[in-house]
Amino acid sequence: MSYQVNLFRKPPVIGEVVSRAEYREILLARMAAGDLYASETLTMVRKADMALDVLREKPIYKRNNESV
Repeated sequence: MSYQVNLFRKPPVIGEVVSRAEYREILLARMAAGDLYASETLTMVRKADMALDVLREKPIYKRNNESV
């Protein structure tokens, strides 16, 4: 069985760009509507946010070793 590779695929068209905060709100709304995959996606977004939080001067997420 051979697979044909499409080398001439068109690049995706991005219609609207949203911030990570807006995307989290969208995912929460999808979870409320019963979307089963939204919670998995939200978990991945939160993990990415925590990883990026290391680079911020004022972290959003509280670290376990620090007091606020």
